[in-house]
Amino acid sequence: MEYILLGLVVAFNIVLVIWKFRHHRFFDGIVDAGALVLVGSVFTGGFAALTMGAIGSAVVSLYLLIFPPMFSFGGFKPKKKVKKYTFKPRITEILW
Repeated sequence: MEYILLGLVVAFNIVLVIWKFRHHRFFDGIVDAGALVLVGSVFTGGFAALTMGAIGSAVVSLYLLIFPPMFSFGGFKPKKKVKKYTFKPRITEILW
């Protein structure tokens, strides 16, 4: 039963990470993927601990999905479109 639970939790977590990357939420995806790898490496001692850690990682992923982190410095936001400058030659440049 623990094998099935661990497999479902890890699959759910991976699907959430992929969804976040596809929807351009890169910081969330990086944090979730890092948490999953960190939990997997820290809790390798016992299978029950690994299952609990994976469930905790999935809860964190869901929390970041519902409440995305806000940055005070304005980074990681889509930039405004810049108007392209079209070159209009002056009359003196045409005559020369």
